[in-house]
Amino acid sequence: MKIIKRGSEPLSTEEFHAIQDLAEAGCFSATSSEGRVIPCAAEARRAYVEKLMGFVTPKDLKPLKIVVNAGNGAVGPSFDALADILRALRRKCRLYPRPSRT
Repeated sequence: MKIIKRGSEPLSTEEFHAIQDLAEAGCFSATSSEGRVIPCAAEARRAYVEKLMGFVTPKDLKPLKIVVNAGNGAVGPSFDALADILRALRRKCRLYPRPSRT
């Protein structure tokens, strides 16, 4: 897991240790309200693929053959979205998480 702060900056050693100290102490204050789930995976994936496509000019690319081992799932759905845009021939290996491995 990677923990970052505003602007996707990595935490300093001091900031990381402050979080570690809080977690180890187990002194968490009660929240005044319940959180809510905001489904944003599709929008985040669309923005990610759009950003990746900004690095290339698709019409200048030759036909692609792509083999992907997504490391048991993290990138599978994003890879599908990207490959659909590139109209690439794909061979997939472990694109989605296997529940038995979690």
